[in-house]
Amino acid sequence: MKNFYLLFSNVEYQHLFKDVFLVPYYIKKHASINKSYIVFPETNKNIDLPKFYKGINLIRLKNFRKSIKIPTTFFFLTFMFRNRKDMDVLMLFHLSMQSFILGAFYKILKKDGFLYIKTDGEVWLNNTASLLTSKQHFFKKFLIKFVLRKVNLISIESKAGFELLNKYPFNNLISSENITSLPNGFDEEEFKSFKIDEKNFEEKDNLIITVGRLGSYEKNTEMLLSALEKVDLKDWKVICIGNIEKEEQDFQQKINDFYTNNPHLKSKVEFTGKINDRRKLYEYYNKAKIFVLTSRYEGFCLSLVEAARFKNIILSTDVGGAVDVAEISDLIYLYQDDPVDLALKLQKCIDGEIRIDKNNNAAVFSYDNAVQQSILKL
Repeated sequence: MKNFYLLFSNVEYQHLFKDVFLVPYYIKKHASINKSYIVFPETNKNIDLPKFYKGINLIRLKNFRKSIKIPTTFFFLTFMFRNRKDMDVLMLFHLSMQSFILGAFYKILKKDGFLYIKTDGEVWLNNTASLLTSKQHFFKKFLIKFVLRKVNLISIESKAGFELLNKYPFNNLISSENITSLPNGFDEEEFKSFKIDEKNFEEKDNLIITVGRLGSYEKNTEMLLSALEKVDLKDWKVICIGNIEKEEQDFQQKINDFYTNNPHLKSKVEFTGKINDRRKLYEYYNKAKIFVLTSRYEGFCLSLVEAARFKNIILSTDVGGAVDVAEISDLIYLYQDDPVDLALKLQKCIDGEIRIDKNNNAAVFSYDNAVQQSILKL
């Protein structure tokens, strides 16, 4: 039996329902793992997290010199050195310089240790490939090559990313046996515990939803607002789910302006704020017929998986995970930053010209199945 550790730079409440927690959880469920730990720096946003959740130990690293900003990497290196004998498996996220530093240190400390890196998006692959093929950055290249030659398992979410990992310059460094595909998934175990009565498409409400950090540059929510000004919603409603953080407060003014300019939409377009109640969030997906994602960029978007799982018609820009989800779900591509295109496609859905066609297989989206199939070497 092995001990499993994930080092992650920023864990908050929402991460307990994402890959940061779910991958270690299902690894522990299916692999020969004795104890599992997720280790992260303490912040004001995670100080209330439990020390133990669903069989996983959550370890907060305290800043012993709060007057001095000490890099997270230093805390992790110190923790690793102190716990080197106990760390049979180390999991890291992203092909970042922090991961390469930690991965190299781990393999020096524990040559027989099992190093697993979850790449979490093609952008990390592209950045790493650029460094590897550069005529500069000699130390970074040395560090990257050292870790990629030593890594025991590396996973990628998308099929395009999987193909990239098997090409130059990665195939010169990583054995194909150590590369696997692990798409971001859905926690069927949690969903079943809620005992929600799943609706067929015809049973759903005339409801359009979007989910995410509203008003951020990444999510491009203003594109949705602009499109809604051009749509005849008829008896449909739109619900925007997610928080508007301080740095996006100018978006709140855009919402106010939207209502001022379109008073007839005030009762039809609703902003719920962040929903921490997972059952309530799933009920929105379950009731909705249409899910909209207007993002400028994403890693592998979890909300796309959730929308597909609940058989929503998906209108999405061509961002992380969209191609994969489109293979098994009703996904309609949107042009980037084009509210007119979104308005036209929304109107077709509302008018009944676009109907659900594919019969989604829930098992495809299950983390339970995906981890069993992809991460067997542990």
